[in-house]
Amino acid sequence: MSLSTIFLILAFIAFVLAAVGWGYKKTNLLAIGLALWVLSILITQVHLG
Repeated sequence: MSLSTIFLILAFIAFVLAAVGWGYKKTNLLAIGLALWVLSILITQVHLG
């Protein structure tokens, strides 16, 4: 399982938690999910070396 796949799974979990209305203090779960999703895309497109 690659790192980008792990980030996609975490983003999916964040989106599901935001959809059901769960929140942690004032943390915006939609923003966290979006950031993880974009990070997974960037990891797959950046080639080191």
